[in-house]
Amino acid sequence: MNSRQLEKFLGEMCPRSEADLDVRGRKLRDKGHLPVVGRGPHAPELDERHTAAWLLGMCGTKKAVDAADAVKEFSVLVPVGGAGKSFASAP
Repeated sequence: MNSRQLEKFLGEMCPRSEADLDVRGRKLRDKGHLPVVGRGPHAPELDERHTAAWLLGMCGTKKAVDAADAVKEFSVLVPVGGAGKSFASAP
């Protein structure tokens, strides 16, 4: 699934407008949380970290323009059990 496909899926599954999700996706791409190479049929597939960034960016803030900041804020969480890595770098 690429970013646009996930964006459409999220639009069907949650009460966010298409414009809101578009802004969130743009902010996430601008800050490097989503891949920016390739478009259309050449768009890269998302991995688990990209999908997590989308969910954090969508659920971590009410304002679409703050999506990338929400990912940055929540990605410093550490896994339960205190592994020495941040949540974002954990497998």
